[in-house]
Parts: sequence; structure tokens; C-alpha cells
Amino acid sequence: MTGAPQQRSPDELRADLGELRAELGETVDELAARADVPARARRKKDETVERVQEQAGRAREAVAEKAPALSNPAVLAGAAAALVALAVWWRRRS
Repeated sequence: MTGAPQQRSPDELRADLGELRAELGETVDELAARADVPARARRKKDETVERVQEQAGRAREAVAEKAPALSNPAVLAGAAAALVALAVWWRRRS
């Protein structure tokens, strides 16, 4: 063999070109997703909110099991208000 390039039919070239275009499109989409910082921040926020809600649910269940008196809605509302007030105070203090 002389190492000369192999002759390819126009159909083979078109098929290769189609594959290359598809790969390029996927690459561009991936780069665009990585560059979209606001969308990434929203996804991260949504994931964090979901995780915190799950943890709050588990904590609420644990408290209800250990202290049945705290299952009273008025007591829970008061505790939540106290936590919010503490968080606001802490944030303003910093």
C-alpha cells in the first residue's frame, strides 16, 4: 500500500458529514448549558430547596414521634416563628 487516501463515495461522505454535524450539535448544546449560569443557579436552588424540604419533613416526623405535645399546630407555628426571628437576628448581626 502506498498510503494514498481511500476513495469514498459521495453517500459515504454525506453520512460522515451528518454524523459530524450531530456530534457538533451535541457539543454546542453542552457548552451552552455550561455557559448558562442563571439556569445552573436555578437548578442548584431547586435542588437545595427540595433537599431542605425533605430534611424538614424528616425532622418534623422525628419531633412528632419524640414529643407528641409539639404536634399541636399552634406550638409548631410558634416554634417556626421563633426560628425565623432567630435567623433574621443572626443575619442582621453579621
